[in-house]
Amino acid sequence: MTFQLEEIDRDDIPGMEQLKDICQKCYDFWPRDPEKSFFDKAIDLCSEDTITALRISDFNTKGVEGGDGDRLENRGWYSLLRCSGSSSKEGGEGGSYGIGKNAPFAASDLRTVLYSTRTSKKDVAFQGVARLVTHEKASEKKAQNIGFLGGSKGQSLRSEDEIPDEFLREQRGTDVVILGFITGKD
Repeated sequence: MTFQLEEIDRDDIPGMEQLKDICQKCYDFWPRDPEKSFFDKAIDLCSEDTITALRISDFNTKGVEGGDGDRLENRGWYSLLRCSGSSSKEGGEGGSYGIGKNAPFAASDLRTVLYSTRTSKKDVAFQGVARLVTHEKASEKKAQNIGFLGGSKGQSLRSEDEIPDEFLREQRGTDVVILGFITGKD
């Protein structure tokens, strides 16, 4: 495993303008702190030329298999990105009910994490997840607090041609990229 602190060009991160717009809607919807302060900072961060990110990568693993809707069979990808409170682990595997997978969001000033994987079958997948707050859509309907970056209907990208070069895995394994990684003096 590697842990690498990076500065990624804003233009290399898909959906940054949309994320900024959604952060503005969250800011407008929630009238007081701590939400106001959080989203004020997030809006500023989305406008920066570069975004600090922590990339956590594993190697010599099988990657995360499964699809966006694989709820019952081969459900690793589904469990990692879309499921809460359910375990996809089998006997002898670490973890329990998917609670630890939420930790990267707490380390993000954007509450946004990008996932990229390449499996032993040479399949690839890329998906971004933002865990923000309920906010109002343009239609005055409420939007859910979780958003997905990927295809037009929120599905993961599954073609090497669709995945931005910055996030395309060359080797088997998985990258977890924490956007807006919270750094301190230590």
